[in-house]
Amino acid sequence: MATSLVWQHRQTRFDLSSRDLQTINGENILDVIKLVEDVKAANGQTGYFIVTNLRVIWHSQQTPSKNISIGFQCFMKIETSTKRSIHYATSESLIIYANDKNRFQFIFTTNQTQFPRMVSSLNAVYKAFTSSSLCRELKLRTNLMRNYELMLLPKEEICDKINGVWNLSCDQGNLGLLYITNIRAVWNAETNKNFNISIPYLDMEFVKIQQSKYGLALSIAVSELSGGYLLGFRVDPQEKLKQVAKVLDSLFQASKIKPDFGVHCKINSKVILISSL
Repeated sequence: MATSLVWQHRQTRFDLSSRDLQTINGENILDVIKLVEDVKAANGQTGYFIVTNLRVIWHSQQTPSKNISIGFQCFMKIETSTKRSIHYATSESLIIYANDKNRFQFIFTTNQTQFPRMVSSLNAVYKAFTSSSLCRELKLRTNLMRNYELMLLPKEEICDKINGVWNLSCDQGNLGLLYITNIRAVWNAETNKNFNISIPYLDMEFVKIQQSKYGLALSIAVSELSGGYLLGFRVDPQEKLKQVAKVLDSLFQASKIKPDFGVHCKINSKVILISSL
């Protein structure tokens, strides 16, 4: 599956097949908590509460086909409250508010021993997810620079830095600097540090050289989920253009083979493969 088509962190889905419950390439299980009750939708059934770097999965222990997958990008709010439960009487509950075309409220509870871990694990991973959006999403006109140098993300390394690159998004073009890193391509205008674009490989559809009204240009297509833009950059001379396109495409292809969604979070718990549950 192309990384730009990955739905796991972008959508909320119900009653998934066993295949869709499995982790995808680049998705890691960070915590698994047993005996968790879905109070609202499956009152009376306990199951597994699984936290990955992309989503939360709950599935019934008795009927695994009864399940929920909540992508972190759908999350609106996490809170705790006291709710009545069949298995745990009156107990603390974890409430997740989500929005994916429709608004959802999910309520989970477990025994008093496990509840603090369930909340802390989810909060830690969700915080890591929200703070790493530049690894996954196209960003325009955002704060990327400090002292006219690119602020690097965790585990990010600069592979190349090219001066004199024209952004062809408007009629007159804008001159700037193109950074190529192991995570993304970043262009920043020479005269305005806040006129920029950050394009992670995970959000690209293709990288190629195409003809434009300014001559041959580097073309980068981004996913439909990020607007389906086709971005053009002029790099001179042509030998340099070919070199830049080759490096970018190589990094883009590598990200499809081994995607890194940028969520780096360690939780001290025993991880269990979903297939073994």
